[in-house]
Amino acid sequence: METPVDPLAHDPFDQLAKKIGRRALSPSGLTEVEHEIPSNARYADLRHVPDPARRAERARLGLLGRLVEILCLLEIFSSAPGEDKVLDCLCKLLAFRQELRLEAERARREREGEGEAKPAPLFVKPFLWILTAGCPSSAISLLGAVQAERWPSGVYISPGKLLGADAGLEPGGMLRVGIVVASELPRERSTILVRIMAGGAGLAAALADLMALPADAYERDVASMDVLELRKAFGNKPNRTVEEEEFIVSTQNIVEKLRDEGRIEGWDQGRIEGWDQGRLEGEAIAQARAVLTALRVRGIAVADAARERILTQKDPSLLEVWFERAIVASSVGEVLGEPS
Repeated sequence: METPVDPLAHDPFDQLAKKIGRRALSPSGLTEVEHEIPSNARYADLRHVPDPARRAERARLGLLGRLVEILCLLEIFSSAPGEDKVLDCLCKLLAFRQELRLEAERARREREGEGEAKPAPLFVKPFLWILTAGCPSSAISLLGAVQAERWPSGVYISPGKLLGADAGLEPGGMLRVGIVVASELPRERSTILVRIMAGGAGLAAALADLMALPADAYERDVASMDVLELRKAFGNKPNRTVEEEEFIVSTQNIVEKLRDEGRIEGWDQGRIEGWDQGRLEGEAIAQARAVLTALRVRGIAVADAARERILTQKDPSLLEVWFERAIVASSVGEVLGEPS
């Protein structure tokens, strides 16, 4: 069972972004909040491993789905980060990249030692996306980032000028970094989830756009519950900041809209817990499918009994372990921790 995230722990708006990000992305691939990078002794806000078979799930997320088409880390800031914070993000990316390379190299050596004919899985270069509410001009200049072609305004890509071959990166393999400035994104449906996650001054407008969507819109299912949970947590505080008061006022329309639709009774605490349980079960199914997809892509046959065991597993931590093993294992038994 997933440990609930306290909506008031650390920066509450940062926690809101992580919860919405995990809820939105889990159906399309393995998604981890605060992914630990051991060699770096730091945590990335979100790590996403896209499942190739779940493109339809990513497509309904709009811009957020486009961002996570490849293995990536997401770092989220409700105000424009300075150079030091962006450099810290780059350190995480470098450490994560090295972690992935070492895993691929270890898998290659193990296969060679066991006489495996199949090639080891390729090293996948991860991408870093920095989502920020305001424009980090100094950081964009530092990275040499430019407006990305064929992307909405507000999406910048670094050509890798900061670190190149002299930093030990192979030619053509420079750091893959993008910056998404929420305040510059077009105010349209495809950007709503990213604008809510980035928060800041544009959060109220993003939430208004969310509630203007049809009642059955997927984005509303993804974000509404976490917004109301945070609103309730702020409402229970004896002393609130100006920002927290503004959030309560700006989300009153969400409460009224859900009440008008006859759905507000579903947001009391008992129903929230039940809804959340259903959401966790759905995420477990998505994780299980990601494990099976990884095995299928690598040409490893899965017996019916093993398939059933994977699909009925509900522990997200164990499913994550299985997924990571599936990327490098040579048999289903290795994935499930069973003897050959």
